[in-house]
Amino acid sequence: LETESRYDRHNLIEWWDQNKLKKAKILVAGVGALGNEVLKNLALLGVENLTLIDFDQVSISNLTRSILFRETDVNLPKVEVAKQRLLDINPELNITTINGNLEFDLRLGFVQEHDLIIGCLDSINARWVINQLAYRAGIPWLNGGIGVSEGEVSFFDPKEDTACYECSL
Repeated sequence: LETESRYDRHNLIEWWDQNKLKKAKILVAGVGALGNEVLKNLALLGVENLTLIDFDQVSISNLTRSILFRETDVNLPKVEVAKQRLLDINPELNITTINGNLEFDLRLGFVQEHDLIIGCLDSINARWVINQLAYRAGIPWLNGGIGVSEGEVSFFDPKEDTACYECSL
């Protein structure tokens, strides 16, 4: 008798490599509205190794756009609340949290342990810091941003001969 797997549907796709997703190490910078959606989807996909960094606490205004936060979470660190909700979604996750500042609390050696950075940030300065870290670490990063009526997605890879985030400013 075969046991059913959480990822059986994924494995029906010929080119899908669930094991690659399982082993990937992704750093998500920013755990607000966009970060909540990205993290929820990574958890559902089976990306088991996640690092979350954010300096902020949950506020009441986050509740209208952040699937992982509840009213009882107000004033708690976003990264800790997100970690608990992600583990509810997928208990197989390996989550490291950093309740801190991108510029001062991320060591280059630690960043280099990741395969990808996903920036879910609402600050140009924070994006600049992630860009610098990604290029110094030699790993790609995906920049996402949302506004009132528009969104932005861009990909930067220091191994490619293309413009970086800073160059695009």
